[in-house]
Amino acid sequence: VALAMVWNFASGGKMFVYQSAVLILGYSYGYFQGKDLIRVGLVLTIVEGLILAFLVPFYWPLIGLQWLK
Repeated sequence: VALAMVWNFASGGKMFVYQSAVLILGYSYGYFQGKDLIRVGLVLTIVEGLILAFLVPFYWPLIGLQWLK
């Protein structure tokens, strides 16, 4: 469950054009293509997921969430 929560937070709003109004505007004006956004979004999602996976065991106990039972 903890890994799923980390991945869910890491993938927020960077992968697909329809996830953000700003991305829709940039795409409609032709500043980038859909494959460009998926490529960059995939890299950002992986990097952010790794950072969150590293920080979760330290931060969650501070706010009262159990990391491992």
